[in-house]
Order: sequence, then structure tokens, then C-alpha cells
Amino acid sequence: MCDVCDGMSPREQLRRIKESIDEQGVAVYYVEDPELHRCFGYTIGLTPHHAKEFLIRGMGHEDTKMMLGGFADSVLKNGEFFDHGHSADWRDGRILHFNNMDGAENFARVAFELYGSATRVLEIHFAQPPKPREEVAMEYRNLAMTLADTRLLPRQPR
Repeated sequence: MCDVCDGMSPREQLRRIKESIDEQGVAVYYVEDPELHRCFGYTIGLTPHHAKEFLIRGMGHEDTKMMLGGFADSVLKNGEFFDHGHSADWRDGRILHFNNMDGAENFARVAFELYGSATRVLEIHFAQPPKPREEVAMEYRNLAMTLADTRLLPRQPR
């Protein structure tokens, strides 16, 4: 459940977010909804480092934290730069695409509250739909069989 839904005041929530930024360099803020496609999360803390905040919609809380935390670490610890039109791979093999987000102030409200008009947001989109579990299982099976076959076949002389 969310902090405010659990009775935390907005002031207490903002204090907690600032503490997270002070300790970890970034906070991931997640907005829950009973319908997963309406959930979203975003980073808070990249703007002071002259980087864009990240936002993703339609993912569960844990995956959102993992994805956004990972990209934030890439920026803060590795000096990576992300911008409109860039892409990356997600852990399930799907391609992610980054787009500048118009109307971000309606979603990343806490980031805009802290950093004002300096805030810029990249929305992350999946370029492909998720594969059905059966298809992924079949790919792994085929890969395992291919690897097993190549180990069993004698090497051809050159």
C-alpha cells in the first residue's frame, strides 16, 4: 500500500523522499491503482545532476523499483546519459524506448514540487509486448537442445 494511503501525511512523505535522496541519491515514487495499467512510478533526484527523471507506467511495484533504480544507478554511479530516442534492454529481452514526456508535471508531481521547471522526464516504453510464457519456455528448450547438440557433435577439421 502507499504511504499516504496508510495514513502518512504529505509532509511526512516528502521528508521520507528527501531522506531517501540524501542516503541513496534518488528515490523511486510509485503510484498504485487496483488496475495495473494505471499504476506508474518515477524517479526523484536526478534533476540536480543535470539528468532527466525516469517514468514507467503499467508495471508492478517491485519491477518498477528495479527498473528505475537500475537506470538511476547507471546515471549516478556510472555517468551514463539517457535521452529521447535512446533504447535499452529489459531483463526479459524486450527493448525499452525512452521518450521525452509532455505533461509530465501531471504525473511526476513530487519531482516538479522539488525541482520546478528544471525537471525533465523520460518516459520508458516497451517496444514489444511480453512473450507468452510458453514461447519463452520453448526458446529456452530450443537453446538448451542446440547447446547440447553442439557439445555432442565432433569438431570438424579445419
